[in-house]
Amino acid sequence: MTPNGITREMVLAAANGLRVTDPSAGSEAATADALLAIIERSASVSHAAGDATDYTAYPTTAGGAADGVMIDVTLHTAQGDADRAFTLLALTTTDAALTLSGTVAISSTAKLAGTPTDPAVLHSAALSGDVFVSAPVDTSSSGALIVTASGNATRTVETAPPTKVPISADEAAGAKALYAKKLKAAKKSYAKAKKKAGKNKRKKAKAKKSYSAKKATYKSAYRQALAGFRMVEHHDTVNRPFAVTISTDSGWALVH
Repeated sequence: MTPNGITREMVLAAANGLRVTDPSAGSEAATADALLAIIERSASVSHAAGDATDYTAYPTTAGGAADGVMIDVTLHTAQGDADRAFTLLALTTTDAALTLSGTVAISSTAKLAGTPTDPAVLHSAALSGDVFVSAPVDTSSSGALIVTASGNATRTVETAPPTKVPISADEAAGAKALYAKKLKAAKKSYAKAKKKAGKNKRKKAKAKKSYSAKKATYKSAYRQALAGFRMVEHHDTVNRPFAVTISTDSGWALVH
């Protein structure tokens, strides 16, 4: 989920709904709801003031490790200000266990006067997390648009149970020094917190609880070092490559 609350479910609902060749009224309404949720949360659009939104949406091709939509938006304000035109891209993984990595670009394939030219990149970004949504891209003066995204949908898997690995005398000495350093810092922080709390018993108790938790954590790590071993986890990264292209010149589109 993105910081502004756009979820995998919203993106998948929009993309899947757009690909239905003969949607029912209920299906179209659900797709529209998902698209409007993406638009409103991405571009801080509110219809409470009477603003109106027109959009045309294009889905990716189904079946890949990544799925999503490109949405061309025109916002009409109730105050009669100039229309605002922008484009959004929302991508997510088709497997909830995966996260996105790679790059994406939104490009215009025409000059202002409409003369064909090589694609001009209007927006590019790195992909990360389980959901990516671009910032609104000003496309009020752009021609046809094309989205290109590529990378991997990845996840980390445990290849074997954790194992004990012997540590050296130098590592043990280093662990002891680190424990002493952290404990000293925790005591200093606790003393400051108590002084700041004054006669407030609740704040004093909170400070003590925090100190006790830190002390226990540090001691546990030190004891493990004294035992003469450290635990090593064994992981591997699973990659599912993807390449996505969306063009305003082709494909299904939902116009609202």
